[in-house]
Amino acid sequence: MAGEKKLQDSELKVMNVIWREGSPTASRIAEVLRGEVGWNVNTTYTLIKRCIEKGAVKRTEPGFVCTALILREEVQRAETDRLIDKIFDGSAEGLFASLLGRRKLSGEKIASLRRMIDDAEREETNDCVVYEPHRRGDGAAHRPGPLDAGTAAAPPGLRGALAAGGPAAAPALLAAPAGDAADG
Repeated sequence: MAGEKKLQDSELKVMNVIWREGSPTASRIAEVLRGEVGWNVNTTYTLIKRCIEKGAVKRTEPGFVCTALILREEVQRAETDRLIDKIFDGSAEGLFASLLGRRKLSGEKIASLRRMIDDAEREETNDCVVYEPHRRGDGAAHRPGPLDAGTAAAPPGLRGALAAGGPAAAPALLAAPAGDAADG
């Protein structure tokens, strides 16, 4: 939504129908929103027009087919950032703590959240790999790889474990879940 105007709550209802249904006609959107929120056809068409003017929806003929020009995830990310900034003074941790404190979560939901956190940590570790040129014994430049123990290129847990167990320890370490003893 970079450079786009913010979508209002009513416009987001239109977008949600489009994202759910693919590329529905305006009449289909009106039908769905009449059932979901009780809007009449004119209200829905006015909101579709606003979404088109804001660059969020493309209209094609015949049939007044509406196609989303922005991804749901893009809007979710922007709206979440606004919420965090506005209500939680920029603290994602504050939002997370508030969500956990207010909702009863099943074991399955908690496990899903843990997997998301583990994935985010792995991505962060992979994004932070620093490659600095080193000189080999013959003077040629050498760029360290993830199995170069003790270098900035090895992820922290892998770095310590490789130093202790050598490259042969790598397959077991890479398969180990985050938080194991190998996270030196």
